[in-house]
Amino acid sequence: MKYKKVLLILLISIFIELFIFNYPALRTLFLGNNNINAEYSINENKILISNINKRITSVYISFKEPISNKVSYTLSYLSENNGNITLDKKTIYSSNGHYINLDTYSNCKEIELTVFSSKPIDLDHILLNHPNFNINIFRILLVFISIFFILKIKDKSLYKLQYNENSKLNHRISLVVLCGICAFIIITSLFNKNNFSLVNPNEINSNDTLLLQTEAFIHGSASLLIEPSNELLQMENPYNYDEKKKNNIDFLYDTTFYNGKYYSYFGIAPIITLMLPFRLITGMYLSNYLFNLIFIFGIIFLLYKVYKKLINKFIKNISLFNFYLGYFAILFASNILITLRGLKYDIVVSSGIFFLLLSVNLAMSIYNNKKYKYIKLIFLRY
Repeated sequence: MKYKKVLLILLISIFIELFIFNYPALRTLFLGNNNINAEYSINENKILISNINKRITSVYISFKEPISNKVSYTLSYLSENNGNITLDKKTIYSSNGHYINLDTYSNCKEIELTVFSSKPIDLDHILLNHPNFNINIFRILLVFISIFFILKIKDKSLYKLQYNENSKLNHRISLVVLCGICAFIIITSLFNKNNFSLVNPNEINSNDTLLLQTEAFIHGSASLLIEPSNELLQMENPYNYDEKKKNNIDFLYDTTFYNGKYYSYFGIAPIITLMLPFRLITGMYLSNYLFNLIFIFGIIFLLYKVYKKLINKFIKNISLFNFYLGYFAILFASNILITLRGLKYDIVVSSGIFFLLLSVNLAMSIYNNKKYKYIKLIFLRY
């Protein structure tokens, strides 16, 4: 009977994955007129797809060369019944292609994409009404676990095991849970093809401001080593963004320009604690994504330590299920995991949260245990 229930939950999870999460692909498949090679023209930053005259439910853009940096775009279309419709601005991240879900609901005459990029995008082809099935095993697993726990909550069997801070079993469970979260993040990152490669100091991307700042420190400079363009240096007002854009003058984004040099305005905590030591030891860099991942793993464990101390202090009786339910509620509701994108902005945020939680842990440790108090106070000061 138990196996039948597990099988039923698995079938429900697969059904939800196929018919809810992949509904746009099913809609495209059953409406017909699939995989239409679009006629398009490119004029500066605009891509015009014309002579369509069919209901469109998806647009797939294939690039000749993978996009290395994120690119924003807007899409507008002209349809028979709804006229001219413009969709919200979207972002293309590093990839070989990009899939856009939409529904014109009636025959579409033309589609226009406006791409906001300093570099021209080299397209290979555009497919209309391409059914994009994205079967995600981890999503199926999450739905399966969610349904399983809902049923367990209903029969109250999850509440029988009590949390005990001194129990070896509880310590093992916590280790499995925390390592499981980290393993899940790593596996998901691998499936999403995030950047796990080493970075040569001579090949740092101009968008990786923190790595550029680290390399500047290596060479004894506070300013970045990238030299501003002559056009920028000759401008009467080099801070006039509209004029730079109008005259197509190159400049380094997300930096401060002062006295003919670029400076990074991001905090240096991730640099002095991770990036600089790694560079001095290995002569290379990890990608921003991997540096960021180290801080996130630290956050997962430090948040658990703070949470556990608060539970031990203020709540005497709690089931093991409710104990971990509270931890997951804090972890996922706090938006901490949004920094998994691994952008340069994210690593500054994740490192800040990491050191904040480390400080809270040290402060609570001093309160609960006076041993090594002065050493802890010294670390807490920094």
